[in-house]
Amino acid sequence: MSKQQTHIAQVQKEYHITENQLNRIKNLMDFARKQLKCGADYDSCMFERDMLAIVKNPKYQYMYDHHMVTDIAEAFAQDYRWEEVFFTLYKDDITLKSTIDKLLEEHRI
Repeated sequence: MSKQQTHIAQVQKEYHITENQLNRIKNLMDFARKQLKCGADYDSCMFERDMLAIVKNPKYQYMYDHHMVTDIAEAFAQDYRWEEVFFTLYKDDITLKSTIDKLLEEHRI
């Protein structure tokens, strides 16, 4: 995105995620991709636990939950980064079905 913020930059600002935390989240996205690719037993609950351990901040703790984690994963997918992580971990989440279907169509996967 040229003059517009990327989706992940918007989410980073909304959830007060530092650059250090963002780098750790990117490492987690790589880890999740590898786990899913090799068929390891890695699911959305594990992913969410790992993500929440990175972003914990007592000042904003009320904001940090399942929805924040899905927002971050979705933002990466919208930016065409680690989209398979979002699609694979949340494909059975009925509340995300229309979002995933729309992104899959856009990505033509």
